Amino acid sequence: MGGTSSTPLPVVVRPSVEGMAHRHLRHFTVCEIKRLRRAAAELTRRWTSPRTVWFRRYFRESMLEALDAAARKGKHGGRPPVINNDMLHTVLRRRANGESVEQISPT
Repeated sequence: MGGTSSTPLPVVVRPSVEGMAHRHLRHFTVCEIKRLRRAAAELTRRWTSPRTVWFRRYFRESMLEALDAAARKGKHGGRPPVINNDMLHTVLRRRANGESVEQISPT
């Protein structure tokens, strides 16, 4: 009983990761790749299209509500006028007095 046993131990051999990846590797043809792309694009369009329509409606409605609320408060959007009536009358008076545009312009 004090010696080595002649019965060999069972050895479990595991395939390497590279070998497993190579076994599961599949080559696609150009037609198959194009078909997969079209299918993915179609799924993406079907999923995002209703969401896009909903977001557009929601933001449009909220923007119109905000514009109506501002109009009720007396605030109207837009850029302020560059030349008001006082400036216009001053420029026209100075032009009538014979000044050139270069002399009138502030810059």
